[in-house]
Amino acid sequence: MLGLSPNYIAHGSRGSLPSAHATVMFTVALLCLLRPVLREVGAAIFAVAALTGWARIYVGAHFPADIAAGLLLAFVLATLFAGLVAGLHRLMARRGPPEMARRDSRSAAS
Repeated sequence: MLGLSPNYIAHGSRGSLPSAHATVMFTVALLCLLRPVLREVGAAIFAVAALTGWARIYVGAHFPADIAAGLLLAFVLATLFAGLVAGLHRLMARRGPPEMARRDSRSAAS
């Protein structure tokens, strides 16, 4: 990078904004935090994601802004995914079960 920190690991020549590590880990953590059953797991994954982000900064693989951008992108992705799932649930509730499932249940009952 710029020689601002010790070079503990070799760096690629490509840019790193946002950090893919941070984006993926924070997205999984935030999606888990949205589910009441998975909140404890989500909190643990979030902590691991934060530690991983700090480690990536420490070894000089990322700037703090790279990790922050990964967190921001993860928030956007988790929000979009949660909205998509909620929309699909509303759509399915309005439409009822698919026609094929209704036919199969009738034939199984007779």
